[in-house]
Amino acid sequence: MKEEIIKKIIREAFHLAKQNCSKSSTNALSIFIAEEIQNKSNERLSYKTIERLHNGYLTDKIPKKNPEENTIKLICNFLGYDSYQNYINSQDSSKEINLKAITSVKFQKELKEAGNSGRLKPNLKAYLVAIIGVLLLMLVLMYSIGKNVFHIGQDVNVIKQLKISELPNYLENRHDVWQATLTSGDKEYFDAPGKHPITGQKLALVSESELTTIVEKIRLENSEVESQNKSNSKKESVIASPLNRSIRKGQMTILIFDNGFQLDNKMISGLQDNVFASYKTGNISNIGSLSKNTVNSLLAGNISILKDKVNSEYICVGTIKKSFRNGDINSDIIICDLKLKYNVYNRAGIRQGSLSKSKVYTGQGFTKLQAETNTIKKVK
Repeated sequence: MKEEIIKKIIREAFHLAKQNCSKSSTNALSIFIAEEIQNKSNERLSYKTIERLHNGYLTDKIPKKNPEENTIKLICNFLGYDSYQNYINSQDSSKEINLKAITSVKFQKELKEAGNSGRLKPNLKAYLVAIIGVLLLMLVLMYSIGKNVFHIGQDVNVIKQLKISELPNYLENRHDVWQATLTSGDKEYFDAPGKHPITGQKLALVSESELTTIVEKIRLENSEVESQNKSNSKKESVIASPLNRSIRKGQMTILIFDNGFQLDNKMISGLQDNVFASYKTGNISNIGSLSKNTVNSLLAGNISILKDKVNSEYICVGTIKKSFRNGDINSDIIICDLKLKYNVYNRAGIRQGSLSKSKVYTGQGFTKLQAETNTIKKVK
């Protein structure tokens, strides 16, 4: 492997890490790259090895040491390439057209002859006309662009206003939001720092706690709207008035109770597809209207209170709970664990051991909100 290519690979890896990591120190970026490599390829590469490559090839702080082939392969994987050779091939195929061809030997010869004779050959005239035409076109375009955007401030060009309803989806991929408070007291949100495009007010970074409050409020409002729509449309509920239909063989009613964690429709659909896909099921219900005693009774296995309200052969009762912890390698990384645990009973109240299970979804980020968002994506 050529030294200049290794150096280029390392430089691109740290450039990509800077775009996605909230910290810019060499140590933090090395840890970020190591964790991303482990997530993508399930192979472990020490962050200290990556840091030594940076210091040896990019800063000359330490002597260069030829890396192992597998080390470069894993860094190429981080950049999105299958292998070192795949990276080399992509570099060859992406080379731009060499404009030096216009000064080829033939062109120089014709130019020299034209200088001696005082006349230009037809093909040389075509070259010069084409060059002049391109230059004129570039000048016209530059003037047109400058005329239209000269009066617009830099902040207007680079920032975008975010609707408050867009914040939950936006925060799945980004974790920084800026805001401006208007004279009316209303707040407007943007995706980058700068100044408000109309008032010129300097935008302020929204704190993590405020973002969490905003997102939870939006989810709660969406949940209330969905509940109201269901009520208005008079759709059949899993726990409703007594059903007079016959028992549905091979079907299961699923009740998932949350512990301080709000299930939305996408998560319910994700659980239905990912966890209970092999069962014939009714709706998954996130029930908040039952009394605490009723919920505790169901979780304890007393499903007799449902026998006259559901007509499925099996009843699944479970909980979903979230918790946070710090990363083992980097304590700045926050990990969110979403634990799903459920028991399945037949109508006689006998627990079905082969169907009763537990599952943990895990995601990570530099804030609790980002870690939770990445975890929820795995469920959906």
